[in-house]
Amino acid sequence: ERTKIIVHVLDLFPMDGSKPVENYRKIRGELEAFSSKLADKREIIAANKMDLAVDDRALRQLTKEMAGTEVFPISGVSRQGVESLLERLWDILREIEGNDATQHRVMPYNLPASE
Repeated sequence: ERTKIIVHVLDLFPMDGSKPVENYRKIRGELEAFSSKLADKREIIAANKMDLAVDDRALRQLTKEMAGTEVFPISGVSRQGVESLLERLWDILREIEGNDATQHRVMPYNLPASE
């Protein structure tokens, strides 16, 4: 419960055929049942697997269904959009904590090169 921001990583193309927004709603329900304190935290959606997208229909649909929530398209595989997401999270931490957040040092993580 010490977390400041909750990042929901949603699979835009779930293998089980489910809808990303329905998966989000399930997790939200579990979060609310577990802790109202956590459920009240600020949220961001990371729409994952953008590397599989042939167009932006799935992203547009999720963004429409999640109106009012920030949605960041990312790819964990190609790291597309990850830097933007991390920068936004850092900005939010600064907003929440004021300039105290700048005292924390974040070490960048570099993925190993593909073989």
